[in-house]
Amino acid sequence: MAKTPRTNRAARLRLWRIMAIVVLAAVLVWFFADPLHLPAEVLEVLDQRASVVGMFTGMALGAAALLVSVAALRAQVRAERAQQAEQPAAGPAVPSEAGRQAPSQGSPRVSASGERSVAIGGDNSGIVSTGDGARNVQMRAQASGQGRVYQAAGDQTIHEGDDRRHTYGGDHLEFHHNTLHGKVVGKQVTGPESAAPDRDNDGRH
Repeated sequence: MAKTPRTNRAARLRLWRIMAIVVLAAVLVWFFADPLHLPAEVLEVLDQRASVVGMFTGMALGAAALLVSVAALRAQVRAERAQQAEQPAAGPAVPSEAGRQAPSQGSPRVSASGERSVAIGGDNSGIVSTGDGARNVQMRAQASGQGRVYQAAGDQTIHEGDDRRHTYGGDHLEFHHNTLHGKVVGKQVTGPESAAPDRDNDGRH
């Protein structure tokens, strides 16, 4: 079978590798055998020169590695720019039909439970505190519409923004435009049925 040019090239490369390994082994054997019996002064000078050569060789290898890294980064940047240029420019986002109708549908009712949790327009359960130093009150009520809850510790005047001022004494719970008629006892709010006798005598609810 006739040898192709590719086969001849592979054979020559293999031969060169074998020769390089043999020469390297021979140089190492000659260096450690020291057949010339060089004096210590000459060996010291050769050692210094070898150190200098090794230093410059390391610097050259580091500079070559830096150049290769910079070239690779530039190639990557060019590839990314070319890829971005090939992609079509994205047009402005068009809001969907559901997105346009979402604001007009209003926010859904929510519920809150636990300490310092208040749900406006939803069911409130748990301990609700109006701030630091205020008395915690157990909520068992339901807010609807623009419901707002006020809690006053002591005599306070609350301005609701509709030119109406209400003065409450003690602890009082009120829903905006809808007063929760109930007596605050400790940390519990009694229902309207238990607070009905007090409603006729006390005008501040």
